[in-house]
Amino acid sequence: LSYDKRKFTASIETKTLTDTRLSNVWGSEVYRISLTAKTPTVKDTYVFTVSPATETMDQLTDRVFDIARSQMIQMDSRLSDSQMPRSFDKGKFVPSNLNWWCSGFYPGSLWYVWKYIGDEEVRKLAEKKEIVVACKMDLSDSDIGYEMLREDLEPKGIEVFPISAVTGAGVKELMQKIMETLKEIPEAESLEEEGYLEEWSNYNEAFSFEITTAEDGVVEANGTLIDFIFERIDPEDTDSMRHFEKLLVDYGIIDALRRYGVKDGQEIRMNGEEFDFVE
Repeated sequence: LSYDKRKFTASIETKTLTDTRLSNVWGSEVYRISLTAKTPTVKDTYVFTVSPATETMDQLTDRVFDIARSQMIQMDSRLSDSQMPRSFDKGKFVPSNLNWWCSGFYPGSLWYVWKYIGDEEVRKLAEKKEIVVACKMDLSDSDIGYEMLREDLEPKGIEVFPISAVTGAGVKELMQKIMETLKEIPEAESLEEEGYLEEWSNYNEAFSFEITTAEDGVVEANGTLIDFIFERIDPEDTDSMRHFEKLLVDYGIIDALRRYGVKDGQEIRMNGEEFDFVE
């Protein structure tokens, strides 16, 4: 259905069919689409166009899961140790820190995508070390969701920990599991002070940057390399920003700013964000 969005507001009302003579043919629900004029007038011309869908629901579902697969694989390749994926905003990768309350959605979503499309690359990502937590177990119907989750994951060797932040139930057991799991994870290698960080060393050699002075007098560093770096950092995460500072040194951006004449304490701008240049 196509209509003039400047003139109308659309709403959808769900109607449950209790008559089996109808529901056996149309399903249990039908939907009423209402178009309400934003500014009613005595006389006007309205045009509505009803056309068949360009794809079936199965085709739409396949397409959406294919996009989700591509995004999840891309997001995993852009993370530091202290980050989790969050979203893509206008084509730009947006990470989160581990304290964000939705940071656990990504690991769970990997299993859903793998279950639907059976992609082995997604499965390998989903099998990374993880702890699955069923929260809000104090709610009246939470046991149903917990059992569904447990029945789906435990055959794969994934234990599900039920907890309630309100009552505290299960929290002690969860913390004990976290401590045991941390002991099993190899200790991260310390970063060397010289040379490129290994995870960033193979960046596209076509990436570049340029230093200029903006109309307001602030020195700016912009370019594909700057965009590349900013896509992989979280400004709200301390570890991520230390990583960011190391990259600026490794890729010669700090030296280039110094050669341009930037002094200690001077304000600079990168990717629209302002920073103080510190020697």
